[in-house]
Amino acid sequence: MEQRALSIKFELVKCIQCKKCTRNCPSAKHGGIIPNETVLAVREGNYTGDPWTCLMCHRCSMVCPEGIEVAGLVMALRNNEVEAGNVPERFGRVYGNFRKVGDTMSIADSTDDERNAFGLPKICREPGVPEKLEKMSGRRIQ
Repeated sequence: MEQRALSIKFELVKCIQCKKCTRNCPSAKHGGIIPNETVLAVREGNYTGDPWTCLMCHRCSMVCPEGIEVAGLVMALRNNEVEAGNVPERFGRVYGNFRKVGDTMSIADSTDDERNAFGLPKICREPGVPEKLEKMSGRRIQ
């Protein structure tokens, strides 16, 4: 979706640049996305940032006095990147792992050892999960 359409959809004209979103953003505190600057850039149609640096904690949206869904905007920017084929390799690995085992987390064998020490069962690594997901959704998981 183009930036003008995103600006309208998320009502970015309501942004008063109070910077509450940025003050509450853990990513902004550590060199990641700057929510108020992202909103302003999309509103002006010149966003060229990196939406992948957002932690998707949704704090920005929760504190916005104007009710702007800033995290939703960032997700839409990520969707634009995916459509353009711009997905960071680390996210491709997570998706590949999900397709392979049905979980987004890689589970090291040492995790089972640690769980065993606490008397917990092994984590299920069921190889048939992708096929089950396909049956449930009616779509081929790639």
